[in-house]
Amino acid sequence: MDPGYQINCFNRRIIAQALLRLLADTDRLAMKTQTVWWSLQGSALALLDRALERQRQDLLDGMTPLARRVRALSSDIAIDHATLNAHARIVASQPKGTSERETLRQLPLDHQKVSEVIRCARTLAATLDDDTTLSLLDLRLIAHETAMSQLKDLFSVLDERHDLLSQQANECLIPGVEVPA
Repeated sequence: MDPGYQINCFNRRIIAQALLRLLADTDRLAMKTQTVWWSLQGSALALLDRALERQRQDLLDGMTPLARRVRALSSDIAIDHATLNAHARIVASQPKGTSERETLRQLPLDHQKVSEVIRCARTLAATLDDDTTLSLLDLRLIAHETAMSQLKDLFSVLDERHDLLSQQANECLIPGVEVPA
């Protein structure tokens, strides 16, 4: 028997709602990661291609256990695109005119937002002694924190490459003429 059923109906529904928010944000972040991944080109593509592909797949793989846990805790909660869209806090797309680079740099911040949702849900699950949910949330928290750290490291490498290229290009140009960022 699922230990979640030892928790009263009201508290199961509260945890399920918290997990639904996490599921919604995970879905939105997976789609956003995929969109950014597909739009990459140039040196960013070479550096970020596999990392974004793995992160997107991890997000998608993480959704099934979340959805199953929501259903185990509260079978009356609908899990469909309309429900997920209504509960998501992650912005689906950047405002028109936002560069690909800005959209890409938003991904670690989105992982941070999801991590905050996980911590909140984790506190709730811990209070209710829901070890099954805690284990699931711990795995998801590690995944999001790892993705956030990995993206920041990759951006650092991209920035170093850009700075080196700018320096080399400026040395080849007329003194005083700067290469745009």
